[in-house]
Order: sequence, then C-alpha cells, then structure tokens
Amino acid sequence: MKLGGGYSGLSVHEGRIYTMFSQGSGEFATAIDAGTGETIWKVRTDSNRRDGQGDGPRSTPTVSGGIVYVLGANGALHALKPDSGKTVWSHDLRKEYGAKPPQWGASTSPLIEGDMLLV
Repeated sequence: MKLGGGYSGLSVHEGRIYTMFSQGSGEFATAIDAGTGETIWKVRTDSNRRDGQGDGPRSTPTVSGGIVYVLGANGALHALKPDSGKTVWSHDLRKEYGAKPPQWGASTSPLIEGDMLLV
C-alpha cells in the first residue's frame, strides 16, 4: 500500500496500524485495518513540510490510554480518537511556545511517561 511521503514508522494496536504521511500540500495521520489493509480513517493534521531532505512527517504515532498522539514535522501536535480520527485536542507548538522546528523538521515521536506526554 502506497500512502505518500515522509518518514513515519508504524504503530500497531488492537488490530489497527497507525502512521503518518504527506500527500500534496497536506500532512495526514491514518488508521489502517491490519487484517484487510483497508483505510479506517485519514485526517489532515498540518501542511506538508518540504525541504531538500524529503517531504512529510518524521515521527511515529503513539497509542496510549485510548488516544493516538501524532506530531507533524511543522510542530502540530494532535490527540486523536483511535476509532474515528476525530480530534480530542491539538496544539501548534510553533505558535503556542514560539518553538522553531529543527532544521529538518520535528521528528520526535510522542512518548507517554505516567501522566505526561513528552515531545
């Protein structure tokens, strides 16, 4: 199955595969049925980051506590419902914290430690 550009790995949880990719001008998170390969949902999470090292997201989704956490290459952080992809909450790390994405884009995968989400 070809999705699009980017460097996201795969997270597998309860029969679903979660990943991120870029297509056209957008960056997307998706859930795929691990048994059939069918797309369950696809959600635009940010604009596509383009640079000389390759386009698209660099991080891998994290699934914990009934939430899928995704971080885009431009610093858009989202918590999504695993069954529908609907947004629980989102933050633009650039705007909210004055963060500048690293030279090649935000690439850390969200990490859950106790009740903290680390990026």
